[in-house]
Amino acid sequence: MGFYGLMPADKLSAVYNSKTKILTLTGSGKHAQESTTSIGFTQQTLYGGMLFDFGGWTGPLIDPPTYFDYTRSSHIPMVLPNPAYPTNGLTIKTSNHPEGISVEIVFKGTPDEAAPAPAATSGTDEPGHTVQYGPFAAYDSLPFAVTQVISGPVFIKYDETLLNLKSAMVANTPHPPGVRVPETTSIIWTFVPIVNSGKTEVVVTYEVGSETVVAVWSYDIYKP
Repeated sequence: MGFYGLMPADKLSAVYNSKTKILTLTGSGKHAQESTTSIGFTQQTLYGGMLFDFGGWTGPLIDPPTYFDYTRSSHIPMVLPNPAYPTNGLTIKTSNHPEGISVEIVFKGTPDEAAPAPAATSGTDEPGHTVQYGPFAAYDSLPFAVTQVISGPVFIKYDETLLNLKSAMVANTPHPPGVRVPETTSIIWTFVPIVNSGKTEVVVTYEVGSETVVAVWSYDIYKP
């Protein structure tokens, strides 16, 4: 039977992309049992700050045990900085630091560090291809939302000269009563056009299993 426990880590890092609103936590360690899976970061409650466990599931145990070195990352949508508490750093608990160790957050997301360029348009909705949505109408100074189900890393790219990103939030969408499947977790970006006419796109890159999908949302901007 498997059990959950903290993992040892020799290196820890935290990088926040201000454009995609994604916090990426990475941990590297040695001497993990071969039967350990689902290694990653889980956020815990900490008033006045951010706390994460770096752990994994081990088992069933094998005899004799074998070990491996590893590097794992978790991509967590959130909006930083947060006015409610300091967000220049966070605390991570590992098996060699069960009391927690402080990790500085490196902020990135300048225009030169935007999300990867989209793949060539194929006109299909098969994983690994670009899918097109729209064009939709958007109105100067009126907000609109772009929603993406989270199934792995998610990146977003848009024209900052035409659109202002007002917020990014994570929400769970419950299924109807009687449908026994997990809730769907999505990230919702809210944009406001800052011009009264023009054409623009919001490009969302995400993963489905081992495949990459590029969703292109097209908008025609009008004066209300």
